[in-house]
Amino acid sequence: MWELLQIMLLQTNSKIVGIHTFREFFLIFLCRTHVNKSFVF
Repeated sequence: MWELLQIMLLQTNSKIVGIHTFREFFLIFLCRTHVNKSFVF
């Protein structure tokens, strides 16, 4: 029972970390494309 709870907690933590890293990567990508467009124009 306790092992199952630990596994669920680990899965939840990994999902949260994945969402945060994806958001960081997406923000960096948006900033880079915006900067590139402003340099072109």
